Amino acid sequence: MTTDTARTPVLEAKQVCAGYGAVEVVKDLDLVVHAGEVVALLGVNGAGKTTIVRALSGQLKPSGGEVWLKGGRRPHRCTRGSATACASSPRTARSSWD
Repeated sequence: MTTDTARTPVLEAKQVCAGYGAVEVVKDLDLVVHAGEVVALLGVNGAGKTTIVRALSGQLKPSGGEVWLKGGRRPHRCTRGSATACASSPRTARSSWD
């Protein structure tokens, strides 16, 4: 990850917690992504990858922390103005190599 603090991150997560009901799946996530960076989210099944993406995109309201998008606090849900930043493509079909 680039450490140039002069640039405003396009995405920043500060102490983000998220889950479903009483089950906390993600706890105290910190993440900074600058323009041009490529980020991969890897983990075993059930590790919280989808929960992280949903919390960062506004599809799931974080139970704690803050999400910032292009220097402004991210709304807890996708809005018409932020739809391109909220897009996700869930996997619905199995590949031939599965």
